[in-house]
Amino acid sequence: MYRTVVVCDLDGCLSDDRWRRHWLPAAGATGDAYDNYHERHLADKPVPGVVDELMRDLRGSSTGITTQENYLLLVTGRPEKFRGTTQQWIRDELPGVEFTVLMRPPECTFHSPALKQWLIAQWLSQHSYGADSWTRIIAAYDDRQDVLDAYPIPDDRKKLRALPYGSPEAPSGLLAKAQAVRDAAADVPAILQSMASTFQARNAVYGSNYMNVAPVIKVLWPDGVPSALVTTTAWHLFELIVIKMTRFAVSGLRHKDSIHDIAVYAAMIEAIIAKEERL
Repeated sequence: MYRTVVVCDLDGCLSDDRWRRHWLPAAGATGDAYDNYHERHLADKPVPGVVDELMRDLRGSSTGITTQENYLLLVTGRPEKFRGTTQQWIRDELPGVEFTVLMRPPECTFHSPALKQWLIAQWLSQHSYGADSWTRIIAAYDDRQDVLDAYPIPDDRKKLRALPYGSPEAPSGLLAKAQAVRDAAADVPAILQSMASTFQARNAVYGSNYMNVAPVIKVLWPDGVPSALVTTTAWHLFELIVIKMTRFAVSGLRHKDSIHDIAVYAAMIEAIIAKEERL
């Protein structure tokens, strides 16, 4: 059995998010600023045309003789903390379809093209697809051309499917359903599952980097860190610099967010020193 992959975006491509777009923050916002937009996704309707195309791709051969198995890989910039409700929406709207959903890891600030290309490459490398892994992608759907441009696959496999602008009302009754599911997701098992997902996502990026911090501190203070230091704000910021420095090291000096954060924390320490000198 030859296994191939169909890639598809969620918000604005497979799911009709137009009714909640007014919850999107201003351009340039990051992190939790998008939560009001994302947490309402359970009230989305699927986009019929995209669903129909996906199902045709996933069925593969129309001759009745199965020569390949097509697997659905849903790739979204939606944060990892919404995994539970995201997977429920997919199961409800695409019943019986085998899928994996790749989501934005915590603290990841990559723009969508780089994020999705990285997520797909990581997944392909972990599932024994070999050096020609991208050639297994038979179709890729997204509502952004820059995302599709980032995928190293032939143009005839790239399918731009963007919804027109507008703000249709949320489907009747689904907002209440969305709230009920969000409330249910706050129970202990869901919280533990979310913690496990967070660990897996961060470990995929940083590995066991947390094991490198203490040895660095030991080298800098072989006789132990003075107790007067560890209760200061400057110490807290310095420790964050060490964490970001070791993350940058294990990334092969490639993780730009870490080196950027080091500069920010260093500037904050300098501001503290300057303020103390003025007192």
